[in-house]
Amino acid sequence: MDELVLLVEDEKQTRDIILKSLEDEGYKVIATPRGDKAIQIAIREKPDLVILDIMLEGPLDGYSVARSLNVLDETNAPYIIFLSTKKEVRDRIQGFATGAHDFISKNDFSSDEFLARVENGLRIKKTHDSLRDRSNIDGLTNLFNHRFFMEELNREVEKTIRLNMPLSLAFLDVDDFKMFNDRLGHYAGDRVLAQIADIIKKSCRTSDISARYGGEEFTIILPTTDIQGAQIVMERIRKAIEHNKFPVRGSGVSMEFEKVTVSIGIASYFSGLSPQLLIEYSDKKALYRAKSAGKNRIYVFVGFDDQGKDILIDAAGRKPDHIDISSLLYKLKEVEAKVLNMDEPQFLKPLTRARKEIETLAEDLKQFYQKRIKDNDETES
Repeated sequence: MDELVLLVEDEKQTRDIILKSLEDEGYKVIATPRGDKAIQIAIREKPDLVILDIMLEGPLDGYSVARSLNVLDETNAPYIIFLSTKKEVRDRIQGFATGAHDFISKNDFSSDEFLARVENGLRIKKTHDSLRDRSNIDGLTNLFNHRFFMEELNREVEKTIRLNMPLSLAFLDVDDFKMFNDRLGHYAGDRVLAQIADIIKKSCRTSDISARYGGEEFTIILPTTDIQGAQIVMERIRKAIEHNKFPVRGSGVSMEFEKVTVSIGIASYFSGLSPQLLIEYSDKKALYRAKSAGKNRIYVFVGFDDQGKDILIDAAGRKPDHIDISSLLYKLKEVEAKVLNMDEPQFLKPLTRARKEIETLAEDLKQFYQKRIKDNDETES
């Protein structure tokens, strides 16, 4: 059996009897007499079911342990059975109030009944997990859906703050997907999205959380991963998609294939950043820049300059398909204004000359890229 049972019992004789009974049935069991140790084990091992006495060694009783198991996301919500000599109704009510699912008295203990309740608890846990998983899954791609992504991002940000560990977030968007759908149809588009999702799953680590954000946009939460590590993972995904041949229609030898690329934006958590801002920096800033700089590339949001402007870098060091020098012109105008306030006209003339030269350069670059786009369109047609 794959199910893991955590037994938390302070009486050694009772613990040994129950441990042997469970192991004879084929269950994997971890046993401890202490409540604080039980929580640590539950976080680390994520048991499916916990058998819990009320009176325990250490500072925590069974009620406190049950509350913690139900509050901590890291424990994966195990099925909890109280096993105790306490038999008053108020004890049972208090146990259920902590989030326990069942209560067995040691005073009239039956091994067969106990094992039947364990089996039933594990069946309920499995059914609950299956229903929860299906409700969190996107039907087309089998990745997590948008709702689950938002819940997980909030949890990961909280965990990052609590444990002081790195966290990165990436957004991935299929390039020119609308034109692809218009040309080949939505069925072909859906096949491509499903295959891209498969590539993402195969390229990600088990700790990463990948989801379909909406339409042709995907997102990946990368826990305990700094910006450099995130770039490595996302470049692996970008290359895998770029080099893949996507079957879009036909079959056998008549199968038609298409090439597809993606643009990616990445941002990492820094102090004071909310989940919403982390999304904005990776999606609205970094991914948007990757799209506007020519697509099929990764851009990284690294912060703000001393003027409060975004600092975005091309992760692969690619040359952009256009050069935006508007910020340079803006900076020159600022300097001109400061020089005017200095009342030092000898500095103004070279600045004015430089600004005019840059304005001329900007116009030349605009015409250059307009011609490139026109030439590319004519070549494709």
